[in-house]
Amino acid sequence: MINILVNIILKIFFALFFFMTTSCSTNRLEDIGLIKKKESEFATFRNPPLEMPPDMYLTPPKEEEAINRGIIEKSSVNKDISLDDILLGKKQNKLPRKKNFKKANKNTILKKILNTKAVVILK
Repeated sequence: MINILVNIILKIFFALFFFMTTSCSTNRLEDIGLIKKKESEFATFRNPPLEMPPDMYLTPPKEEEAINRGIIEKSSVNKDISLDDILLGKKQNKLPRKKNFKKANKNTILKKILNTKAVVILK
């Protein structure tokens, strides 16, 4: 007898809860979380501010620059490279850009010519 009364009370309680939640306005249902909030099609959104990295204002280490400069100065020794060296693919030193620009330009043209594949031209 008590079980039947408890069952009836629970059914009535769940029915009332169901009707109360479905009869609520959409704002109330959105607050409860039963309905997803819809974005307004006319609303404008502000972009969040850009975040700056914390180490942005740090300067690079000076020791590495000095080491790199020494390597560049040693490697920029002006050596004449023969055509045989280019054709055999021996390693070439980088030429300084300001002093030997024409020579460096000729070397790049030679590299481009040597790296192109043979193509048959039909007439």
